[in-house]
Amino acid sequence: MTWPLRKYSDRRCVEEVHSGNEEVQKRLYLQCRDRFDRQAANFEHLSEAERKDLFQDAFVLLWEKIADGQIFVNDGKVCATRRGGQATEVPDLGGYFLRIAKNLYHEVLRAKGKILLICGELDNDSVLWWSDDKDAMRKMIIKQSVMLLPPRCREILTMFYYHDMTLEQIQEERPESKTYNGVKSAKSKCMAALRTRILDKFAEEGITIPEYANQ
Repeated sequence: MTWPLRKYSDRRCVEEVHSGNEEVQKRLYLQCRDRFDRQAANFEHLSEAERKDLFQDAFVLLWEKIADGQIFVNDGKVCATRRGGQATEVPDLGGYFLRIAKNLYHEVLRAKGKILLICGELDNDSVLWWSDDKDAMRKMIIKQSVMLLPPRCREILTMFYYHDMTLEQIQEERPESKTYNGVKSAKSKCMAALRTRILDKFAEEGITIPEYANQ
């Protein structure tokens, strides 16, 4: 993806964080700011001040990862050290930054007492939020439903939705998942099983599902 404000390559930005080139460092900040602002709609449930704090925290984490050598340049490519010490290529530094911001966003929501209701595929159009004090039963049902899934399903859904890993990355982490389509199919089946379990339990408990949950 091309950054509208991009002037320097990702490789140059990473290298210049270490060299202390203030012009390039400032440009990296502006590029991340622009990328974040264009995704602002995905960070709802936050005040303007909280969004600003979220951006600053995410950028500091990105900067620290570069400064600490967790993000580095190898053979002309930007790479990042993952769990276990394995290094993988980072094809888009802006996308990497947004994943940091998204993970921090999820932490903020959990701290604010927000919970997930999964209706169909879990994406931006099917995630609904309630506060714990009003919907403790929903929270309990969802948590129990997830825990009752087979270990393989729990692991795949956790990697995809909580750790923000792509299907390709999940395939790499799971040796038994031999193909991309195999992982994709497994995720879809796990989501279908989870959705059915949650909705059936809601019906048993007489919990009303908001009309917009089925749209």
